Amino acid sequence: MSAEQRLAVRQQQSKPIMEKFEKWLSVQKPNVLPKSPIGEAFDNTLSNWVALNRYLEDSDLAIDNNKAEPALRGIAQ
Repeated sequence: MSAEQRLAVRQQQSKPIMEKFEKWLSVQKPNVLPKSPIGEAFDNTLSNWVALNRYLEDSDLAIDNNKAEPALRGIAQ
């Protein structure tokens, strides 16, 4: 798949899902305790929203960090 095709698929399929997820987070956030684990997860997700959606704008970015994690694991030990 070319970079242009990958970007088009992301825009067509992933972007609407991410938009719905952001709306859901915003609606649900007032219903959870801010200092609870889920409340902190909501805050973390929403505060990093731009970075989480960067892959929708750049087809060269991976959707996950599966390749980077094993490389960093050696450094962390």
